[in-house]
Parts: sequence; C-alpha cells; structure tokens
Amino acid sequence: MKYTLQKFSFVLSFFCLFFSTNISAQTPDSTKTDTVKKGKLLMEIGMYSRYIWRGVNFANSPSVQGLLAYTNKKGNFEVGTYGAFTFTGEKRGYGNTIELYATYRYKKFSFTIDDYFFFEEVDSLNKFFDYSQNITTHFIESRVQYDHKYFSLMAAYAFYSRTSDLTRGAYFELGIPITSELKFIAGYLTDASFLNFHDGGGFTNIGLHATREIKITSSFSTKTKIALIANPNYANTAKLPAIVQSPMHFLVGITF
Repeated sequence: MKYTLQKFSFVLSFFCLFFSTNISAQTPDSTKTDTVKKGKLLMEIGMYSRYIWRGVNFANSPSVQGLLAYTNKKGNFEVGTYGAFTFTGEKRGYGNTIELYATYRYKKFSFTIDDYFFFEEVDSLNKFFDYSQNITTHFIESRVQYDHKYFSLMAAYAFYSRTSDLTRGAYFELGIPITSELKFIAGYLTDASFLNFHDGGGFTNIGLHATREIKITSSFSTKTKIALIANPNYANTAKLPAIVQSPMHFLVGITF
C-alpha cells in the first residue's frame, strides 16, 4: 500500500492534535529549557568525536548535533527536530541527517513517530519534500518505550520508506542505569533494515555510556559524554562509502 505525503501529513497532524490534550504525566528529563506560554522550549547543542547511532559510525567525521523541541505544560506531549551534520563537511556516509518527531507520554510509556531524512552525497538527490515511495529517502518509524526505575525498554519499527529499501527488521533496546552517571545499553536488530544500516539482524549496539554535568556558573552548565560501544553485528553493516564497518567505537562529546 502506497502512502502519499498528504496522507502522512494528516496522520501526523491527528497524532499531534489528539495527544496534546491535558492528560497528566511526569515532566521528562530535558536539556536547557526556556519557559513559553503553556509549555517549554527545549534546546541543546552538542559536539561529538563521531556520529554513532545504534552501533553505526556515520561519515567517520566529528559531528555537530542539535535539538530544538517544544513540550506542553503537562509534559506529556513533545514535538521537535534533531539534526546531525559533519564537522568536516563530508557528504558521504549519511552523516548529515534531520529527524522530525512527535512523542506522547502516558505514565511510564512513551509513543513516538519519527521521520528520519538522510542527506545523499549528491545534492540533487536530496528531495526532502518528496514522500513518494519510488524516490523518497525518508524513513518513518514508530517507537514505544517503557521506563522503569531500574531499566528502560524500547521497540522501534520503520513502517514507511522507499519501496526498494529493506525495512523488515525491528529494533529493540534495553537500558540499565548502573549509577546516576553510567548506563548500560544493549540494542538488537531482528533482520535487515536500511534505516539501521544493516543487511542482517543481530546485536548492533552494546555499550557503556557515561555522562557528567559540569557547572560553569550558577546558571550555566555543560555535560560531558563518553561511550564505549560494541557492534557484534558489524560484518552486516551496510557496505557504503564512509560508513565504518568496525566492531568497536569510542565516543566523546560535550553538550550545552
């Protein structure tokens, strides 16, 4: 079944309208926020040694990343965008990407619709506003996450993409906080998925992620991040220019 851009826009609009109703939920952990009428504006800028997502090293270049989002007063609905761009200007390896998302939270559950767009090396191929399935490079994914005191569990599946793209695989991720600054992550892909840049299933993202807040002044602080990430399924990582087929990654970053 083929979706048109109009159909997708209607579904996303309905999602945003329905879930922005005032259902009580806890306010999520956030980055820097500015209060606006009936909600908050979330903003974050990050510099990372590499852009590594779900165990894949994109473009093999330092990465500049940013978040801009709005969350409503109750904290149960969020809509925003996340972007990553290579620091060196490298266009190969899909290290330049934009994600649009909408999230609804209810108690310990969150439900998210993501729209990922990966920029091609050739500028003329970057048809951002074209959602037709014969040409689009958008991937639209649904995610469900359960957050417990002692663990988090997320399931994700790309339900819309270019017809020729294989998206059979669902991605599952377990998170276990070890301390307030250290977290263990294990991600598993059930089958091939072009969104996840793997030609076969397996564990793709196993690692330790450390975060420490450093206060600069009473009103300004930064977060330093270090991660050691293993990809046991690296042999199935997509064989594309500037996509790194490596079993281990070491990531360093700082966010403002």
